[in-house]
Amino acid sequence: MVKETWKKVGTDFAPNIFLAEGKEVIGVLKEKKDIKDKETGKDRKVYTLDVEGDFIDTKEIKHTGVGTLWGSGMLDKKMESVEVGTKIKVVYLGKEVVEIDGKKRKCNQHEVYTA
Repeated sequence: MVKETWKKVGTDFAPNIFLAEGKEVIGVLKEKKDIKDKETGKDRKVYTLDVEGDFIDTKEIKHTGVGTLWGSGMLDKKMESVEVGTKIKVVYLGKEVVEIDGKKRKCNQHEVYTA
């Protein structure tokens, strides 16, 4: 009897959702996930959305269905109160200089709406 060898294929995440400044994505929040960034070692949040319509990924490829939105400090704060299963709209406003702990930093700014 020949023993089968299985190899995992694909990724653990749906395609990334890329939002250019002023663009939005609408969908149902399917999952909030905490992960450890392999490059920085920092904890990150990842939000999985069942997207209405099409969305573009970071390689400018069009997708439909489920997509992944990576968190940032400001987005994570806004998403804290959003429950899985909620329909949301996320609008990317661009980068803004803010002062954090006495240091000026460029931070991604988003608006988050719930239905």
